[in-house]
Amino acid sequence: MLNDISSLLFSIASVSASFVAILGGFIVSKLIAINSERESCNSYLEQLKYEKMFYLEKKNTARRALQEEDALSFIYQHLDDAAAGVALDEIYEEDIPQVLQYEELLPYWNEAQCAKELFDKRLEEKTVNLMNI
Repeated sequence: MLNDISSLLFSIASVSASFVAILGGFIVSKLIAINSERESCNSYLEQLKYEKMFYLEKKNTARRALQEEDALSFIYQHLDDAAAGVALDEIYEEDIPQVLQYEELLPYWNEAQCAKELFDKRLEEKTVNLMNI
């Protein structure tokens, strides 16, 4: 009778061990699948981050080009004032809606006035050279 109980206990132990092994296999398989999916999601997030940086840089480049075009258009409209050396604050009117803010337009205005001064200086040098001939 003791022999019958030990074989029954042995059978129960082996069935339990098999059940635990099968259950462990399912759990490990699910963990591997979840880990693989997580790596795939992380890779996709990295790709999206690079795409976001690319499009932000593209947007900033387009914004800078548009800003430069608007500044040049403003300077062209006020070319006589720029040539006369008028300060930007005298012609920039806050009550009239402008495309560019004063701070954005100021470097372009200063560059236009520097270019005008350089042009005048070169023209004067050429005039002096022609008079000396």
